[in-house]
Amino acid sequence: MKKILLPSILILAAYLHDSPQGVGLVQGLRELMPRLRKVMADKFYRGSFCRAVQRARLAFEVPPREPGAKGFVVQAKRWVVERTFG
Repeated sequence: MKKILLPSILILAAYLHDSPQGVGLVQGLRELMPRLRKVMADKFYRGSFCRAVQRARLAFEVPPREPGAKGFVVQAKRWVVERTFG
């Protein structure tokens, strides 16, 4: 069995959006993970979460969709976490 160390976890009610709630997870992230340089997320995290990431002196990136793409499309580097922890 593979052991996984998660620096932090937050479980939310279904009616709460992750983006503003995830701001608290970003605080102190550089100290927990000093090699971390970039946080990648989808377009719904561009608001308060993105600003919190930038205040933590981390790069924030939203992988662009292919022009004209409709529906579900696998995007570059989008599923890295799921592959890592899955």
